[in-house]
Amino acid sequence: MDNKLRALITGARTGIGLELTKKLLIEGWQVVALNRTPFNENDELIQGSLKTGRLIVYLTDLADFKVLKGTLKKIRDQEPYLDVIFNNAGSMSGSLSYSVQGREIDFEINTVVPYIVSKELEELLLKGSLKTIINTSSEAALMARDFNPDQLGKPTAFKKLFGVYASSKLALSLWINQFARNEKNGIKMRSVDPGPAKTQMSKGSGMPWFILLLRPLLFPHPREGAKNVYDAAFGEFKNENGVFISRGRIKPLKYVGCGSIILSKVDSIYQKEILRN
Repeated sequence: MDNKLRALITGARTGIGLELTKKLLIEGWQVVALNRTPFNENDELIQGSLKTGRLIVYLTDLADFKVLKGTLKKIRDQEPYLDVIFNNAGSMSGSLSYSVQGREIDFEINTVVPYIVSKELEELLLKGSLKTIINTSSEAALMARDFNPDQLGKPTAFKKLFGVYASSKLALSLWINQFARNEKNGIKMRSVDPGPAKTQMSKGSGMPWFILLLRPLLFPHPREGAKNVYDAAFGEFKNENGVFISRGRIKPLKYVGCGSIILSKVDSIYQKEILRN
């Protein structure tokens, strides 16, 4: 084992994931990126890090579990260890959309995929020194309306930001909270709201019109969100497990009693569609 700290980041190509990648590279980390498409060829830091091998990219489709499973196996076969996993990739749909597995896409990407990545790469994390998983959630999790665990993945209605997206982020933070209570391997897992940021997602079709109007004035550069994610890993809450961090504080979640239901749901998907296929 070399002595360089090693992090995996999903959705590292743009926005908060890109800024987090750059921050870690500048600090001397080895970064493994799990992206859908290649990095921008005009970014000097990124391209220089690719050439020196300090940045390694695995291209995959997070929404296609057959493809994702193969990519995660390749990572297990090729990477020696991981210290931190940042489950950062996210989805905010503008209408009801479904994955190839047949579930609503925000739930699939925001809630289920972080569980699959965490479980499939657990053996690498146990070989590292920090044994930390940070999952990008959202303050929208605190504003989820009509939350119903039974409708996760198969909603009967759609509302921008405060509907399936908010429910998927709440479900993420809830299963993390429950998972942490049962964790016996010393892995610490937290979810964090990075705050608003001028990213591709925040100007997409999933954002309500009134927020799109405010975005140019009120949303900061994504490096602010990257700092919040970074601080969730290495700041004052680095020894906490299962908590939801927003605006620099640990905040309580609604529907905590649903955590075991959601954890059982995502684990069942993992067992059936990853382990048995």
